[in-house]
Amino acid sequence: MTAFIAALLLAAGAPATVAGDYRTHQMEVGAELLLKDDGTFLYSLDYGAVSEAAQGHWSVKDGAVRLQSDPLSADLMREIERSDAKFQNQRLPIDKGDLLLQRWDTIFTFSRDDE
Repeated sequence: MTAFIAALLLAAGAPATVAGDYRTHQMEVGAELLLKDDGTFLYSLDYGAVSEAAQGHWSVKDGAVRLQSDPLSADLMREIERSDAKFQNQRLPIDKGDLLLQRWDTIFTFSRDDE
């Protein structure tokens, strides 16, 4: 019954069903996506020569998480030594509870971090 209710909430776009801390477990990739209950997110990725970050708002629509980032200030980018990922309605399909982000030359799989 709980799974049925969760599926209904997800279909309705309820953010709390996927809110949580997600990380990649791929070789040579360090990435985290924090989806907060209030509909905001924090993101960071280190992949080869790419180091980027983003913050903004997220929603669920049509079986995918959508990211819309707010511009990062130049001072913050210098402080965290990352570039701005600049997500504009970025679609992350939900696959068996994982979030899939197609970016650069690969698909990053974010799994919920249950620590």
